[in-house]
Amino acid sequence: MSFPDPLTIPVELRLESMLLQPKFLTQNGPSIERGGAAYDADYGPALWLGTWQTDYLDPWEHGVVRGWLDELCTVGARFWGYDALRPYPHRHPSGFAALGWSGTGTLQSVTGSRFATIGGVPNGLQMAPGDYVCWDYGDGGAKRALHRVSRAANAGGGAITLRLFPDIRPGWTVGAAVYFAVPTARFVVQKDSRTEDAAPNRRVRIGFSALQSTL
Repeated sequence: MSFPDPLTIPVELRLESMLLQPKFLTQNGPSIERGGAAYDADYGPALWLGTWQTDYLDPWEHGVVRGWLDELCTVGARFWGYDALRPYPHRHPSGFAALGWSGTGTLQSVTGSRFATIGGVPNGLQMAPGDYVCWDYGDGGAKRALHRVSRAANAGGGAITLRLFPDIRPGWTVGAAVYFAVPTARFVVQKDSRTEDAAPNRRVRIGFSALQSTL
């Protein structure tokens, strides 16, 4: 089954708040041994679950966002979602112009399930906990991985090694483009998550949640 191209978030969707949090697909732990001690905390793979809450929108903005959500309420419809609280790394909040860099590196290697070394980056690049990166993987790069940085790291020798969350899924390829600017993933709006809250001045807030899609 083929899917339509993901939609982009309209500029009219002015946010009051949002949150990205992991949703674990399986829970393999913690296991409990005798005496009540937890010895295994492997929670398995995770996808991102996002919640979006707009500010009070004027009638035009409300119509645009409502229409956008209507389009997403069809089978296979997805949108490009990202953490609006951290579209760029903490140390580079305005982007990478000062580094003379586009914001795109290349995946060099993966160690275990959490560490990735990325080349093609400037030596002035600094990554902080809470920053994001993304890359395409799988057959023909049909899937998008979105990872959050767990530890601070600085580039050196044209490369940077990052500890990432959640676990890196199989299917990654050496040389894949890694995006540091507004890292995104495909999201599907969750059924019955949409809410609307009207104010007396004809302004309306809209809320919804969406789960990362691997398709």
